[in-house]
Amino acid sequence: MNLFIYVYLFGFLLCAIWTLYVMLTGLDEFDWIYHKNDIWFSVTIVLIFWPILLILNPGKLFNSSQLFDFDLVIGSLRFQGVGQKMRSLHQLAVNPPSCSNTLFYCYEGVGDTCNVWFAADDLVLLYSKKKLPLYSGYEAEALVSWVKNRNPKLTEPTEIPDLINFKNVAASLLDAGIGQIECNKCEIRYSASDLSRQKEPIHQGWNFMAYECPNGHTLLKHDYVHFSM
Repeated sequence: MNLFIYVYLFGFLLCAIWTLYVMLTGLDEFDWIYHKNDIWFSVTIVLIFWPILLILNPGKLFNSSQLFDFDLVIGSLRFQGVGQKMRSLHQLAVNPPSCSNTLFYCYEGVGDTCNVWFAADDLVLLYSKKKLPLYSGYEAEALVSWVKNRNPKLTEPTEIPDLINFKNVAASLLDAGIGQIECNKCEIRYSASDLSRQKEPIHQGWNFMAYECPNGHTLLKHDYVHFSM
């Protein structure tokens, strides 16, 4: 019995040293900001249940990428953790690739997609004195840095980076009469002024507005107001 306790405590000490090393060398400010509770939960599990992990999941002990894995895994699907996304947005802001003055956003709706086209100059003009309707400051920082790095010599349209949730910005551009949107069913690119806007009946939770082409095809939907009861 005493031997088991000594072995357990020795393993506990080794795991503590290993996790401390990984925490100091493998984690950054984004991990601590967005996954602090996950980090301490993982440390607790490893330190207490290291004998079980050694048998059932040794990778959790010896592989630093598995020790602190913050991605959400559902079956065969893997969704990027918040910390990793914010880190990627920060890297995009620090080192943005070049883009052209013609930009487009690929909106993926239910069962269909459409592209919203607009000029970067119009985006800059519209938001020169007001806040971008984005979900995080890192998204805004990345978008501003990326658009500022546009190259007038590039002629090919450039797609908005997938990291940026651009749907609300695209909707605000269309509301301001800026840009064009493609209807795949009509196979026509319509100007913002050609669109009609339909609001669903007000209800609890998020309420959506839909943009429709002249033939009644829904092109883009976005949440515009939230009601709580």
